[in-house]
This record gives sequence, C-alpha cells and structure tokens, in this order.
Amino acid sequence: MEKYFVKARNAVCDKLGREYEYFSLVTLGLCAALYKYKDYENEILKLFKRLEIYIDDDYIGNIIKKNKIARMNFDDEDEEIRGEHLICTSGLSYAGRTCNLYKNKAVAVYTNPILICDACFNSVIVLNTFMHEFNHLIKSIVNGFELYNEEDRIGFSIRTGIEINTTLFNTKKRATIDIIDFSTFDEAINVLETCEMSESLLMLDGIIPDKDVSDFYNGLDKDKLCSPEGYENVISLFKPLWDNKYFHDLIEDNIVEGNLNEIITGYENIMGENSFEDFAILLDDYDDETSMYDNPLKIDKLENSIISTINKFNELTKFVYKK
Repeated sequence: MEKYFVKARNAVCDKLGREYEYFSLVTLGLCAALYKYKDYENEILKLFKRLEIYIDDDYIGNIIKKNKIARMNFDDEDEEIRGEHLICTSGLSYAGRTCNLYKNKAVAVYTNPILICDACFNSVIVLNTFMHEFNHLIKSIVNGFELYNEEDRIGFSIRTGIEINTTLFNTKKRATIDIIDFSTFDEAINVLETCEMSESLLMLDGIIPDKDVSDFYNGLDKDKLCSPEGYENVISLFKPLWDNKYFHDLIEDNIVEGNLNEIITGYENIMGENSFEDFAILLDDYDDETSMYDNPLKIDKLENSIISTINKFNELTKFVYKK
C-alpha cells in the first residue's frame, strides 16, 4: 500500500503543490483509487492529471457559479429544478464529454473532467465524497462515451459505471430527450466500492511517511470512514447482494471496461430474462419513494420486493449472507 501512497503523493505534488489546502485529503483519495484499480494505474493517473478539482466550504451550486464552470452552469429553469439538490449534495462530478449538434449531426466535444466537493462537512465525509465522485469518473475512462448518428436517433451517451446517461436530439422538433438507466443500481454499487476504498486506507496505519498526511489520517474517525455514505435506505437492503461473491465479481470484473452485456447476461442467467432491468427499476422506484416518504405502504411493498429478489439471487447462487 505504501508504494501507492508514494505515487499518489507525487502526483498530487506535481498537480497541486504541497501547500494545497486539501493536499492530504486528495492524496489519500488518489491512493485508495490506485490501490483498488491496480490494473488501471496509468489511466487513473492520466485522468487525475486532467481533472479540475474544486473543493470549497460552500454549496455545490455556489462553487459552480463563483468558479464560472461553464460546462455545469444551469439556466433559470434548471436552477429552480436542481437548486435543492445542489444545496443538499456534498459532491458532483462531470466526465468531460458531451456533443454539439452541427448540421443535424452529433459532433463529439471533449473537455477536462470536473470534481466538486462541498468542504463544509467533516473531513471523513469530504474524503468519502471525493473518492465516491472520483470512482464514478474512473469507471467512465474506458468505453464511457458513445455517439449516435443514425437515421432514427442522433445524440450521445455517457457511462459512469453501469449508469448510462443518454441525450437524444429530435431535429425536427428541435427538442432533446434525456434518459438515465440503472441510476440507483449504480449509486449503490459506487457507495459500497467507496467503502472498500476507505477500508484499504487502514493499511496505511503507522506507515505514512509524510507528517502532514499522517496527522490528517490519524485525525479521521475510522469507524465513520468505513461506513456507507449516501443512499442509506437502499444500501441497507442492497448489502446482502453486494457481499455475494458471484455478484461482486460479476460487477468488479466488468464495470471499469464497461462490459455491461456481460454483467446483465451473468445476472439474467441466474434470475431470468429482463430481470436486471426489472431490479434496476425497482431500486429507482424505492429510492424515489423513500426520498419523498409520502406513501409508507408503497415503500413497504417495494422494500419487500427488493428483499425477495436479493434472497432469491443468493439462494440460487448458494450464498448465505452473514451480517
């Protein structure tokens, strides 16, 4: 683990300098990522070199505005829709890929990826937020962008894990359609992967050669560091599936490369045709309902369906969950 720390420290030094306010936090976050994704070390370091990092003691929306991050600016309608989200969220990331419509053809636009963290929370939350958002970006490096220039569809899609964000242009009506697939499913995976990254940092105990980083590390609440942060309602139900080695390996062997067909096929070989999408929709519905909490009976029904689905998967793969 120490060698990944040294590589992370050197990369942060080169990019941000030793006097950077969040040097220790970013160094630990990058170290955890390099350790988890050993086979993608070069790709991660290249991503980090291009990454625009904004960590500030302010709401995400305010950080976007005062740094004039044009790629993430919103018009008045967007601001009204997303305002509450931008106040409540602790982090946000942008993969640095989009497209323009030119003469009814989608043309790729590549910019630097962006990671934003609200630093008004305690150090553990900010560190976990950094790792969570950086983890999304890592899983968009390979096969993370696709353009569509077909007769019946023009647009693009961005993949960050198993989540796919698709924008399609209707050139006749001059309108756009935005589609998000597997969102809550992906967030649950990302939260638990971030927990694994946090747990790996415990291997640095007593061996960090830099006093400033060591002092920062020693000041972290290790129990909170290794606890799931975000989507708590979903995670409490999802954890027995994540601990299933068959499912865990299915995800981890394919998610960085974007082999979604392998993931979906592997899951549906156990649970049946269309079961992957059905489960993803179930998780989305549950997350939506628990965020509003205005229909307890529906929440209970969805919760029971999720538990039943996971129990069936674990039973069919002969896995016994132990808390």
